Amino acid sequence: MNQKFVFSILVNIIFCTQFVLAQTITTESFQKLMTLSGITKQVAEYPALIISGMNQSRLQGPPISEVLFTELTNATSSAFQASYFLDAIGHEIKSNVSEENAQKLFVWYESKLGKHVTQLEESASTPQAFQEMIQNARSLFAKKERLAMASTLDSFVNATEMTYQTQRDIALAVFSAISQANEEHPTKAINAFKIELDSQKGQMLNNSKQMVLLSLVYSYQSLDIEDLKQYLNFVGHPDTKAFNDATMKGLTKGFQKSTELLSTAAAKVFTKVRINKNKESILENLATE
Repeated sequence: MNQKFVFSILVNIIFCTQFVLAQTITTESFQKLMTLSGITKQVAEYPALIISGMNQSRLQGPPISEVLFTELTNATSSAFQASYFLDAIGHEIKSNVSEENAQKLFVWYESKLGKHVTQLEESASTPQAFQEMIQNARSLFAKKERLAMASTLDSFVNATEMTYQTQRDIALAVFSAISQANEEHPTKAINAFKIELDSQKGQMLNNSKQMVLLSLVYSYQSLDIEDLKQYLNFVGHPDTKAFNDATMKGLTKGFQKSTELLSTAAAKVFTKVRINKNKESILENLATE
């Protein structure tokens, strides 16, 4: 038999086998996975969580007028819409999670413990839960065994790196908006700020890790240690990793889109504030003449 013909048959068999084994996830399974995993419900809380974080930062940062803060929160709400994240996550899951993989994940998500863990995660994703978490940070950090397990969980999903990158992108987006509205040479100012951010990467990563660990300990604080170990085994499994990697990649893309929109919207807010201040200054000068 012709060797090229044999090779062609073998190649076709291999590719056909791979296609069967990696059957594209069906629409029904995709929607079921998004619901059972809690992604749809948790992502719906993102805009409110971002605003809650802004309120927390406002309390700790320099004074800001109510008018300016309202303008910024409105700009943030328009930029961080749940649909942006769901679309990005959905695209990644459909591209990287097979039907076979989804069926394996359903075994966990439809189990009693799986449902309980998802409920805990959904309950911990609200603005009210965020405030409670911050208020109880000291006692949560005292749970050493759970902190260690939270660190293991973080290593599986790489939440610290994503949190750091998101915080950096948002800080850069806001600074870029301010620079575009007020600086004569905004590019120079933005580049200098990037260098400053990079010099603080170590501290920012540490802060991100602390926040991630706090969030994880808070989310699963009522879960028995043995049940938490079972959850860690599930998250560390290769089938789960493909799903989590796709979810995190989608989240990252969602945040990138939202921060770009935030930068544009915030620039308009700061430009408006600058113009109003200039008008006020002109009127004051006229009044004194």
